[in-house]
Amino acid sequence: MTTLIKNGLVYDGTGAAPKKTDVLIQRTRVARLGDFNRGEAERVIDATGAMVAPGFVEINFEPETEDEVISEASQRYLLRRGVTTVVDGTDGTSFAPIVKPLRRGSHDWQTVGEFRKSLDARHPAVNFGTLVGYAGLRQSFTGGKGRDLDFGEMKQISSIIKSALAEGALGVGLGDLGTLRLPEWELVALAEEVNRAKCFLAVHLNGLTGELNEELALILSVAKKSGASVEFTHFEPSAGEADSYRSALATMEKQAARANVNFDVFPMPYARFPLANFLPSWFRSGKPAEVIADVRSAHAKDRLLAHFKKLPLADLRIAEAPRHLKFLKGKRIGELAASWSTRPERAFLKLMLATGLECKVFDAKMESAVLAELIASPRSILSLSFHESEAGNLKDVFAAAASGGKIAEEQVVAKLTGAPAKKLGLSHRGLIAPDHFADIVILRDHEVQSVLVNGAVVFADGVFAAKRSGTVL
Repeated sequence: MTTLIKNGLVYDGTGAAPKKTDVLIQRTRVARLGDFNRGEAERVIDATGAMVAPGFVEINFEPETEDEVISEASQRYLLRRGVTTVVDGTDGTSFAPIVKPLRRGSHDWQTVGEFRKSLDARHPAVNFGTLVGYAGLRQSFTGGKGRDLDFGEMKQISSIIKSALAEGALGVGLGDLGTLRLPEWELVALAEEVNRAKCFLAVHLNGLTGELNEELALILSVAKKSGASVEFTHFEPSAGEADSYRSALATMEKQAARANVNFDVFPMPYARFPLANFLPSWFRSGKPAEVIADVRSAHAKDRLLAHFKKLPLADLRIAEAPRHLKFLKGKRIGELAASWSTRPERAFLKLMLATGLECKVFDAKMESAVLAELIASPRSILSLSFHESEAGNLKDVFAAAASGGKIAEEQVVAKLTGAPAKKLGLSHRGLIAPDHFADIVILRDHEVQSVLVNGAVVFADGVFAAKRSGTVL
């Protein structure tokens, strides 16, 4: 099939100024850009007055089960928002490799290679890639206990990761560094394995407890020692953390010549945090199971409630909840408190216990001035996080990302497409260029009109095609 996208304003994903040009697609790839007659193609899409951009790459896709990866509802939700590629595992958990099942669902695989084959047979509608979820893998060896690995365990884990990267995993997702509390030698060993495979390491830093710059310094040291490429995920400045994030940004940009580092940020003016981040610093004991045991203890209850009472909890909105409690998603703590006939601090404590800390909330009190600086940084990648929140449409996202005109729209597009594809090592994706896969989104007034995945039109004028043309990366 030959497709011609005619008369569109093309944002190619490099950050270059857009150009009015046609895009000729042959089968799965872009053939040429230029001026073409309509008769040169079997299908013509009139993009007059529209923005033509590469499909968006979502680096922080965090599904609960493998069914959610390929479910019709999930796939359509992503495509309606122009997302053509998703990557799982940055939160520290992944569907493969499996030592002991940590996620719900029936598995007919154990290795990354077997998982990719199984998923490919189910024909995803969007392109899907995975990292090795290190937190989950490590937990399989420690049983969830907060302890160091011994030499034999580290050797086994390194072997599993080496095989997983060779079988197609795009990198390793550590998860929350503050919760893991890994020794530097373990981080260096892990980063060296990632670097040998020419992949990258994703890590979440804790910005709420004053540990941001301490953890950043540790990971930058690891990156320089190992040579590994690093991605800091969910880099979102909350209220009162302006100085820490500005300092962290300055440190990253200063070290850019010696360490290959990037960070991703959701451009809307609110941040997402795990419930555990709201616990006082004196309370932290490491692993979720240990923390929950402490939360349940009678001696801690009154102290916790006194701590929570000082926090503005009522307006916090639930961004993510365990699958069996999905009905909580989108509700505010104040709403839960009212429905449970209690106060916000008691509702918050009840939510912690009910979800086992497997819950995240949006905090609307974002440091917007710092957020604008982060978005404008050459180290930043934009994450849409649409799988976690209904808040904000693309028009809102583009407006927020442009920060009042401080960065050009073509740079916003690049941070959603070419930049994440480059970080992930996705060859021939993320750009509209000859021989690149034709993952393309056409927008009018920042609303998605059409989406192509690997050259196939999968969404057009509100109608989804029956064919699923995504691939497992």
